Amino acid sequence: GRTWFLRDLLDHHEDKDLRDFRNHWSPISSGHLWTEQIEGDVGERVDEQAQQIENLLSFAASRGIRWGHRATISSTGSVVGSRTISVWCAGARDGGNGPIEMSNPGALREFLEAVSLVVSADTSWWNRTLELHLQGALSPIVDVKLVFYYVLLDRISRKVVGSKLEPQIDASLESRLDVVWQAKLGGVLGELSPHWSAERTASIVEMIKQWNAEPSFVKRVQLAAKRLDLPKPHGGIIRPRNLLLHDGELPTDLPKGISRVGDFARAVEALVSGMILRSLGYSGDAYLPDAGRFYLPLCPWPSDRPCPWASE
Repeated sequence: GRTWFLRDLLDHHEDKDLRDFRNHWSPISSGHLWTEQIEGDVGERVDEQAQQIENLLSFAASRGIRWGHRATISSTGSVVGSRTISVWCAGARDGGNGPIEMSNPGALREFLEAVSLVVSADTSWWNRTLELHLQGALSPIVDVKLVFYYVLLDRISRKVVGSKLEPQIDASLESRLDVVWQAKLGGVLGELSPHWSAERTASIVEMIKQWNAEPSFVKRVQLAAKRLDLPKPHGGIIRPRNLLLHDGELPTDLPKGISRVGDFARAVEALVSGMILRSLGYSGDAYLPDAGRFYLPLCPWPSDRPCPWASE
């Protein structure tokens, strides 16, 4: 494998204003990422690995972290090759309060080393997942945050639960949905209206098959959380997905213990971040919104740690 080194350019910097991200509406150069050149190296492959690292750093910090320039340095210290890319990056003040303690080099290293093999095994999927999370984390608009987080709940739960599931209703159900039974169903439904069509009957049969083949969205997320050793999510945290994504409406009937939409959004964010961390194979200390003021163990979940998504 390849060893990477990350140097924080702001660490111990005398200019306190420079270290205060709240002062920066635009991106700032805050670090150097480097690795020893290996015989046979291909620049594009090195760039891909750097992209993996920047996505993990962005998730850890909940800030936009991107590289824009690569230089190849010879053994004598001279630049023998370089590449500059045009890439959008959020302002340094945007986001923050990520799950990993970025000011603690040991915590950051522990996180990166713990998750690197998982990300390398499915790079494309993880790059897209972490980029979706970053878009949610950077948005100051609750509606936008929730859209991205609900997409991620769907995406992550499918990844965790997989496609090979026990029948949800009956193992023999599909064999009973033959043409004879469908004709009987069509006859009954045809009594509702002379305009009832065979296509509508076929659609209902396909829906029954889908109900039997996979759990509902709420049940799938709860099953994924269980497999990840996280507290069971309240159905009221998960269920508003359809209302928001299909009708553009925020929930008004909030789960018990949650009185404002902002608190609701942080509960969803905490659940998503927790599921991502556990899916990455990480179980160490992490900060999650409204789940304690400090970096606390993620797994097993401490009995005295509040859990914003498990309020039922």
